[in-house]
Amino acid sequence: MEQSPELIEFVNALQILHDPKSNQNDRQFAHNICESAKSDDLRAYSLASQLVSASLPHHVRHFGFQLYEHLITKRWNTLDPSSRAQLKIVSLEIISKWNTDLLVEPRFLKEKAVQIVALIAKREWPHQWPSLFAELTSLSRTGDSHCELVLHVLRGIAEGMFDEDQLSDARRNELLVALNNEFASLFAFCFQVLEEKFLLFQSSVDLEKQKAKCLVSAALKMFEAYAPLSSFQVLAQCGLLQAICALLANPDLRGEALGVLQAICAKKCKDVPHEAVTNLVGSLLELCKGGLLQQTEFDFHKGLCVALTELGLNFWTSFSSQQTIVEGYLSLMASFTNYHALAITAITTPFWRNYLDGQNAVTGVNLPPQIHEALMATILDKVSCKPGSDWEDLCGVEEFSDFDEYFKFWGQVKAKVLEIVRKLANLMPLNSIMFIGAQWQNALQQTQELLLNGVQSLDEKVDSRIEALQSVLENIILGVPLANFQNENDDVNGACRMLVGILVSRDVNGQIVMASIVRMGLVVLIPFLRMRGGDSGLGAEIISKMLNFYDLFPISSESSFVSNTLRTSLNLSDTVTMRRRLSAAIVKLAHAMSAHLLPYRDQINNKVQSLFSSGQVTGEETSHLYELLFVLSNPLPSDAERAAFLDSIMMQPLAEWNDPVLTQAMSDPHAWVQGGIAGEIIPSEETYYNLRQVRHRIHQVLITLLCICRRVQAGGGGMGTGVHSSNTKNGSLYSISNHISSILPNLSLLIKSIHTLWTPDVRTRLSQ
Repeated sequence: MEQSPELIEFVNALQILHDPKSNQNDRQFAHNICESAKSDDLRAYSLASQLVSASLPHHVRHFGFQLYEHLITKRWNTLDPSSRAQLKIVSLEIISKWNTDLLVEPRFLKEKAVQIVALIAKREWPHQWPSLFAELTSLSRTGDSHCELVLHVLRGIAEGMFDEDQLSDARRNELLVALNNEFASLFAFCFQVLEEKFLLFQSSVDLEKQKAKCLVSAALKMFEAYAPLSSFQVLAQCGLLQAICALLANPDLRGEALGVLQAICAKKCKDVPHEAVTNLVGSLLELCKGGLLQQTEFDFHKGLCVALTELGLNFWTSFSSQQTIVEGYLSLMASFTNYHALAITAITTPFWRNYLDGQNAVTGVNLPPQIHEALMATILDKVSCKPGSDWEDLCGVEEFSDFDEYFKFWGQVKAKVLEIVRKLANLMPLNSIMFIGAQWQNALQQTQELLLNGVQSLDEKVDSRIEALQSVLENIILGVPLANFQNENDDVNGACRMLVGILVSRDVNGQIVMASIVRMGLVVLIPFLRMRGGDSGLGAEIISKMLNFYDLFPISSESSFVSNTLRTSLNLSDTVTMRRRLSAAIVKLAHAMSAHLLPYRDQINNKVQSLFSSGQVTGEETSHLYELLFVLSNPLPSDAERAAFLDSIMMQPLAEWNDPVLTQAMSDPHAWVQGGIAGEIIPSEETYYNLRQVRHRIHQVLITLLCICRRVQAGGGGMGTGVHSSNTKNGSLYSISNHISSILPNLSLLIKSIHTLWTPDVRTRLSQ
């Protein structure tokens, strides 16, 4: 048939648009020609009728369908009834005259063709087009190509129903009501196609097999589109649930079947047939036991995990009474949580959170112990796998552009699984503590063996494991109900005491790493120790253990002033860091157990004073140790006792402050800049070292006195309560005032010396 000039013009314009070699001006000109067709409805309809001819190239026909789409989506309300009726006839004629083999025609062209019918149906069916479904059903029987197109049309009616802006809410509700009345017959038709073509797929070969597969896929896509709209009962009655399970076992069709399963499981509906759901879960469990997961890859595993998670979230009550099914389902979900890809672990966390919250609300209902242990072990492993140099191996099949992206995702998953740990501990506190106790004991033993065998420092994996143990233990303790710690004879308390015993009794053998591990473990047990720290002197034993670390890992009192080069050569860095963290940990523990430590106050005080006398604590450590002593004063019953206690702890720093050597240095400005004034003789190395040591002693005792005064002034640790006493001579404020006369003389000398250094005659002579 001869083509009109206008048609030729549009065909040429479309050819230019689809030619990658076309220049920008030609493409813009061609684009303007194509857009001009939409300016007039009659012209657009006429051109569309010519452009969709089967004799024209695919991209030309596609534009013809676009013109029809424009008339329906943009101009429908302005078209007269006869034009609308004509478009309905044309849309079905396009499908009925589709004679190309279904394996030949490109998918994008078929999708665009069926979209015309679907768009009109959303606007006209059922009242203005009551015969649509009957016509489509009849048309599907004329051949495989027509059957496939009909299935695509039916799918298109459901897809995007809530996304299309042109549909009003009233029209959308009208469509849903009409579809609800048709679901039974619609699904019966589609299921018949699915069943027939699946049997043909199994029995045929080559081209016939491929055609059957295309039709099965089309039917499954239709079910996937309608599953969110229909009731679960209708889906179950048509036989779809059993069919999905059968198709999941087929390697060629399980991908499409999984899509339908996900759509079904994502439904949130009432009046669900419990038996149908139970049978579905049972069938899925049997498939997984039969090797489904071993036969499939990551993408399928991820999709199945999504479906199973939604199944548990939305339909748990339907199968929760079947103990065998429940245990199998929980075991399968635990295995997905343990999956090597973090994405799948993250998918399962909403189910566990929801399940554990529900179990905690039901008194006496526990998670099966083997599932609890498997989950705990999995979470510990996930938290241990901190991304490092091997991050590309860890992420495996997951796609991450760089280390930072993967590390951020790991942090998000870590937070989610640690929340699960807290919920597990809340549900089963004894099992949780027993599990982590065994893990800590094994880790301590293995770490100590490594260190005894000459390993100088732990490698990245071992270090991450220790950090993970600390995180999991901390969240277990936070998750255990406090009522368990209040009961003296509770098994949970016994398990916690056993864990404390494992840490306290561990011989660190002078190994900084072991001391740090013990410190970390004890600190996270504070919620337990706050209530049970007085049991058999447990709190005092812990504080004494940690104070002994100062003797096990000695450093010079001036270590904090050693230069970086010297510090490295003396290998002091790790020791200083460990002791600094140890000091902070001791104060935290003491604050938590202050009431339990009162009977052992003198014992702890004597140990602290001996540390002061040894000269083996830095200024920062001294401040922390005085903080410890202040904490011990909290439970003292009277101001007089607190004042006496303050007098006792002031003795040592006051004696140090008024030492003649320090007094001489504070009164001599040159002691602070020895060798720094131009023209003076540079002192010997020994003299310089001695002067530096004196200056350090002054600095350290000054910091100590400042710490004490600030604590009393702020009332910290109960030391300031004497201010409000009716007899202030019994208060700690009076006690500190008593010592001012011993502090001020040297303090004034020190201030005067420092001021002298800033006088012009001295400052100008200082070396630059």
